[in-house]
Amino acid sequence: YQQKDRDRVKDENGNFVEKPHTLMIRGRIPGGRLNTEQYLLWDELGEKYGAGALRLTTRQSIQLHYLLKGDAKTVIQEIHKI
Repeated sequence: YQQKDRDRVKDENGNFVEKPHTLMIRGRIPGGRLNTEQYLLWDELGEKYGAGALRLTTRQSIQLHYLLKGDAKTVIQEIHKI
């Protein structure tokens, strides 16, 4: 999913600066269970590409927010490997 950061920031001239659009990737957790290797990869991707964030949901999924569009292909390839 594409996301827009709604927090507006001003530059040194007082003009509002648009932050880049980011993506959120949601992965399913079949049966609600991840093995250690799978979790550690998601955690690593969250640290490296997701601003240090990783979200586990109550609907057996895992979400990686704040992903820049240019990093999406690499992240999806890493998830696919595991």
